[in-house]
Amino acid sequence: MKQTAWRRTALCCLALSCAGLSDIHCAENPAGGTKTGAAVSVTATTKAELAAKLSGTAKIPFLAGTGPLTSGNNVTLKLNGEFSPVSLNAAFEAVWTPISFLEIVGGASAGTGWNIPIANGLRFNEREGAHDAELTGGPLLGVVWSVKGGAALQADLASFKPGEWNHLVFRTYHAFLYGALTSADSDDSWLFRGDFGENRNGWNYYGNYLLGYRMPIKLRMIGLLAEEDLYLYDAEGGDSWGDDLAR
Repeated sequence: MKQTAWRRTALCCLALSCAGLSDIHCAENPAGGTKTGAAVSVTATTKAELAAKLSGTAKIPFLAGTGPLTSGNNVTLKLNGEFSPVSLNAAFEAVWTPISFLEIVGGASAGTGWNIPIANGLRFNEREGAHDAELTGGPLLGVVWSVKGGAALQADLASFKPGEWNHLVFRTYHAFLYGALTSADSDDSWLFRGDFGENRNGWNYYGNYLLGYRMPIKLRMIGLLAEEDLYLYDAEGGDSWGDDLAR
């Protein structure tokens, strides 16, 4: 899917969390082991989009060793619920860290949307003539669901040269996602949560690269994030308007 304002709100939410501006609670098993946490955040964009998100996490030690590469081995379970004026969405993600520089990720999501006079949550996007399109469909068009699998590689300079000001971090994440609207056919385009309306049932690739600097102050991290999306389904004539190109 294309870069959307909703993805940018997720990055804003990440920045707020790093800066300590969201409501976060964490608790640890007194015996040592499982850590749990919860967060509530509200995000907004310049397109007058608004969303509230409730997140819960549980980090469970798994196959942890005694060396620096395996002492932090764990499985992290994440459950998110998001509500906006035109949509409702829930997502689950499991992240396994078998070694300090590798994460293996799997997840699923399901949501739906509705429409109000000033915003669209879930619509069909139908071609109108040679170059135009029209948003159609009433309320409760169906459920948008997805499954994904991916992996991330990461590194921290402080692992090799310890020091609280030495956290120069790099992370790259790559995943394959299958997403679909239950009421759509394979050649239908649809809009969900204010995106560009170019979604189709099928596979997509998503990847990102993060270079950041983490600091022991209230503003915890600054960095640069580059993202890439690519449709993996074959839409008839799609190469003429760039469906085969990464965004």
